[in-house]
Amino acid sequence: MHNSGSEARHMSLKNLDILFNPQRIAVIGANEDERSIGYHIFRNLIGKGFKGIVHPVNPDMGGVQGVEAYPTVSDIPHPIDLALVATEPQHLPAVLGDCGRKGVKGIAILAPDHAARIGRPSLIRDRIRQLSALYGCRVLGPNSLGFLRPAINLNASLYTKLPQRGHIAFISESGIFSTEFLEHAISKKVGFSYFISLGAKQDINIADTIDFLGGDGSTRAIFLLLRTINNGRRFMAAVRNFARTKPIVVVKPGRGGSYSLLADPHLPAMEDLIYEAVFKRAGCLRVDDILDLLSMVETIAKQNRPKGKRLMIISNSIAPTEMAIDALHAMGGVLAAPGPR
Repeated sequence: MHNSGSEARHMSLKNLDILFNPQRIAVIGANEDERSIGYHIFRNLIGKGFKGIVHPVNPDMGGVQGVEAYPTVSDIPHPIDLALVATEPQHLPAVLGDCGRKGVKGIAILAPDHAARIGRPSLIRDRIRQLSALYGCRVLGPNSLGFLRPAINLNASLYTKLPQRGHIAFISESGIFSTEFLEHAISKKVGFSYFISLGAKQDINIADTIDFLGGDGSTRAIFLLLRTINNGRRFMAAVRNFARTKPIVVVKPGRGGSYSLLADPHLPAMEDLIYEAVFKRAGCLRVDDILDLLSMVETIAKQNRPKGKRLMIISNSIAPTEMAIDALHAMGGVLAAPGPR
């Protein structure tokens, strides 16, 4: 009899190692138009130190930015590990089918506003499920900005800059916020092992990425910016597997329930209490605002993880000390006293 939790984690990890560690990449929709997504994705991949091979795919061009182009991904005479899709949304079903038949194991769909620009978004969702079931490929997105892996100089994204390598993984459901957050982190010289924009989570979801990063030796802490959790049980199982060995920190907007811009207006304000309970039970730490998130990222990036709950506070003022003690107790910490001389 097989363990259902182990099977779920095995399926969660399927082909993610290939997607996030590609040797050969195809950029479908690469072109010379600086106003296009395909131009910037391809430019971010070449001449930046990535040791893999990158192929542009464009049926209307023989070459893109000085590199030979292919009409379709099927015309590339080599196996492809990762396809970065930057075509118009209406072409997505055909492109995804080509990738599946080619045997591409990882696909990232960088198609912002796909739901508004395609007549039936459910077609894309159904196609992604078919691809996963039929060919075993994994899909990041749609609406993803891509991902960064600084250790191998890989910028498979629309982010303009690649941070230095480090030991923090950041997973975001918000594209605009992640862009601003990355800029600030780079200015503070914070390094990352992975920086991932999930997008619409039609296939690869939060639990999948936690499972993958939890087993990654270069990742010592995981930070999450979440809007929704589609499968609370899977999320809790993934966090519990690694929370004792790697800090997992969550920012979840929407404490105001239906009054929050990011919350589902059809759900009551009590929804946030459920999320709060899930986070506590799973063993991850929730922070309330962006400043706390930035401070925690910088602290974990530059200091060793504390080995226990005890903390000594040294201060020359009573009021700030009392505030610090209150914060320590609220987080489950213990005030340490100096030992005898």
